[in-house]
Amino acid sequence: MKKKVLYISFTILVIIIITFIVLPKKSVFGKPHFVQYNASFSAPSGSSYTIDLAYFVVKGSKNILDPQLIKQIKFKNSNTTNIESINYKKSDSSKKYDIRNLALKVNFINSGKENLNNIVVTFNDNTVREYSIGHWYFDVSNHNEESNYIEMGEEFPLVTNDFNGYNFNFKNNSSKKIEIIDLGINLFEAKLKNYNLSIDPYSRLNTLLEASSLNKGNKFYIIRPKITYQYDNKSYAYFPYATYYGFLSMNDKDIDNEVSKTN
Repeated sequence: MKKKVLYISFTILVIIIITFIVLPKKSVFGKPHFVQYNASFSAPSGSSYTIDLAYFVVKGSKNILDPQLIKQIKFKNSNTTNIESINYKKSDSSKKYDIRNLALKVNFINSGKENLNNIVVTFNDNTVREYSIGHWYFDVSNHNEESNYIEMGEEFPLVTNDFNGYNFNFKNNSSKKIEIIDLGINLFEAKLKNYNLSIDPYSRLNTLLEASSLNKGNKFYIIRPKITYQYDNKSYAYFPYATYYGFLSMNDKDIDNEVSKTN
């Protein structure tokens, strides 16, 4: 009788263990770890631009940043921006993390310059959470985009490898020489070396503007300059597409490093 009781008890224990293993585990919301960007972003006042923010969650977790769960997202303490809409994208996965992306349509509503570090998310249940996104510099000006004389070259990079400077790739569509007055790039713990740039008539200039004082701990950069140039003794501004640095060569070690910054 005693052996029978022990056998039954053992059988029940095995059933419980098997049931625990076989039944699907309830997924929980994963903590988003945003890429800690070093970003210098210029835009004309009154314009819009979609900015992509990549983040990581433990593989298999639920997405707390599903747009259906969100009432509002904004850059904390920003006076120049308003986020009009959110689009969620799921990307590849690493060994430990799912890579996800928020595409934010940003309206640049006021001119000004500001340094920002966080986004604030208000959910449908009115809970509010903040997430660090790195070091951002916004420069919003009243200059309108001028595209008649200068434009991006055919090989202008939108996504590129590790940052070691700004990839300058523009062409002059005019019959007169264009002098570059300023690029307006302001990065945290990184500076571009001084360059005197000019583009000959109907020519293209493709060169790397190397960076100095580069912090090796920063891998991911976003740069959208305000290119101020002189044509026929008049000053104009041109705003190209933003270039994203670091993603083409991202590996598991890079992801672990970014996650450690927000733990």
